[in-house]
Amino acid sequence: MASRVRATVLAVVALALAVAKRRHHPASVAWHAPFFSGGGYCSEATAFVLALDRAGVHVSIDHHGDSQSGPYVTGLPQETLRALMKMNSRQPKGPVEVAVCHSEPGAWHVLNGPSWASSPCPVIRRDGLGPSYVVGRTMFETDRLPDGWPERLNAVDEIWVPTEFHKDIFEKAGVRDVHVVGEPVDTTFFNPNGPRYAIEGVADDVFVVASVFKWEKRKGWDVLLKAWHAAKLPRGSAALVLLTNAYHGDDDFERQADVFVKEQLGDPEGLGALGTVKFLSGLSGEDLAALYFSAARLRLRRIAATPRPGR
Repeated sequence: MASRVRATVLAVVALALAVAKRRHHPASVAWHAPFFSGGGYCSEATAFVLALDRAGVHVSIDHHGDSQSGPYVTGLPQETLRALMKMNSRQPKGPVEVAVCHSEPGAWHVLNGPSWASSPCPVIRRDGLGPSYVVGRTMFETDRLPDGWPERLNAVDEIWVPTEFHKDIFEKAGVRDVHVVGEPVDTTFFNPNGPRYAIEGVADDVFVVASVFKWEKRKGWDVLLKAWHAAKLPRGSAALVLLTNAYHGDDDFERQADVFVKEQLGDPEGLGALGTVKFLSGLSGEDLAALYFSAARLRLRRIAATPRPGR
């Protein structure tokens, strides 16, 4: 219950800050995010819109910014899925006062358009149509922003980021009107007393390190594998579990890891040199929570970028 209250407070307060600049209450809110993809943007957008819906705010949602994942959708709790589908089919109540573009900014329809095919966010404002106020919700894990991001971020009315770290990085890059809106965590769902996930080939007494991320270089999978290789842990004492999915690339994760160890780390044994490494994808929400319970450590880190971040 406490986590739901916190999510509601975060969502309503953030929305109120945006609406206050219009000096009147919103007729309708449109939230654009990868609701049916899985991943970080998906989970936090879901938490926000569910909180707003419970608070009585008229929210309509649109899948935006990434491809849909069938296994993720079928693994959602039925109550959550029903609420999302209801908001997805809901028509705006009057003109859309506030639109939230909750995704990687490359998907936003600003400046010269999106960097890849995506549903419109924000909808073009002309002839009295489109949102009165546009909020961009995004983040980046490194100590600077990629080329082109500041211009895209400044093309909307304000930006929400999850931490002061992000706010500092964004403002140093020249982004205007940046606000910290934290991420809610459902502490009822992610309960350490819940069931454990059975990891094939890993005994219950093995020390498990789990890392959850999209398979792209900016997430630092190469840094993680290099560190795991350097640790030289005794065989059978620990397992590295990577819950990942492809992001505009191939999903042959084991092959890519094997090539990396051989060619970049100079170890002819390849993936076998890392000991027990398990690759998982497409877990349901319940299995994801169970995996968290099974892990002795979760990898959460910031990465210092090279002069060409994201490359």
